Amino acid sequence: MDDDSAGHGTYLTVPVFPLPNVVLFPKTFLPLHIFEMRYRAMVGDALACDKLIAMTLLKDGWETSQESEPPVFQIACVGKIKQSEKLEIGRYNLLLYGLYKVRLLTIQPSAPYRSAEVEVLRDIAPVPDHEKQHRESLMQLARKLMPGRVSSLIEDISLLDEMDYESLVNTLAMAASLPMHRKQELLELESIDRRAEFLITFMEQLADIREFFQTLPYITPNDPHDN
Repeated sequence: MDDDSAGHGTYLTVPVFPLPNVVLFPKTFLPLHIFEMRYRAMVGDALACDKLIAMTLLKDGWETSQESEPPVFQIACVGKIKQSEKLEIGRYNLLLYGLYKVRLLTIQPSAPYRSAEVEVLRDIAPVPDHEKQHRESLMQLARKLMPGRVSSLIEDISLLDEMDYESLVNTLAMAASLPMHRKQELLELESIDRRAEFLITFMEQLADIREFFQTLPYITPNDPHDN
């Protein structure tokens, strides 16, 4: 099976990597540093097989959960290891590429890490007219508001120009300064256009907030020693 050839409704069994602060999207890259023993084993097994890992978000309350395997969200993203470096101390540096969104079905508490049967999900294709309009808005807002955050995921923000629409939308979803539960909601949306519309609204609101604060006068204290 090619990297991106799994159709909607395809079933796979993959290891599960739950994190509290990462939501992976299809057609995006994610650098990872793997240090925990059970996930070192997971990476070793994945590298020896098909290099696939399902990234999923831990649900709120995981910090105080008494369960050894706290609950995770059902909708996740399967990524493929594109680059790997095994360090002398047994840890790994990875570059994971998001392939497709999945629904976790049966999760097996396999020692030492979880694995799951997953169903591949495909987003609804964009409307061509919407795609052109959304792309222009997203590019303009991203250059204005998020150059640093985008550059933390890709080498240069100019690379956005070369991306297809889905890659652009999902890369900006990864880069956006949103709470993790909001990013999870974005991943769960079934339409790329709806995901783009959410991001445009979010960035327009962010731009309005920045412009508002720029209009406030600077206040200089009478005594320069006052703060």
